[in-house]
Amino acid sequence: MGLDKNMPLPKRPRLSSFNYRGTYTYFLTLLTKDRRPLFTNPEIVNILLDFTKEVSEKEGFDIEAYCFMPDHLHLLLSGRNTKSDLARFVNLFKQKSGYWFKQKYQGPI
Repeated sequence: MGLDKNMPLPKRPRLSSFNYRGTYTYFLTLLTKDRRPLFTNPEIVNILLDFTKEVSEKEGFDIEAYCFMPDHLHLLLSGRNTKSDLARFVNLFKQKSGYWFKQKYQGPI
C-alpha cells in the first residue's frame, strides 16, 4: 500500500521550551509544494545540494547525511557550535532555493 499524496501529513509540533540552537543533531524533511516530484530533475537536485552546503557552512552545521526523494529532501544536520541555529538554517535555505526556483521555473518549489 502506497502513500496517499492527497492525505495531509501531520504537523510535527515544535518543542516550545527548546530553542533549536547549539551542538545538537537534527533530522529534517522538507517537502515540495503539493508534493510535486521536482527532485527527479538532476539540475534542481544539484542546485539545492549546493544551497544546502552553502547555508550549512554559513550557519555552522555539518551535513551528516542527505537523501533526495522525488518530492522531498531528508537532511541530517549537526550544529558545530552554540551559534548553530536551525531556524536560521531552514529560513535561509528556503529563501535561497525558493528564489532560485521561482526565477528559473516561474513558480514555487
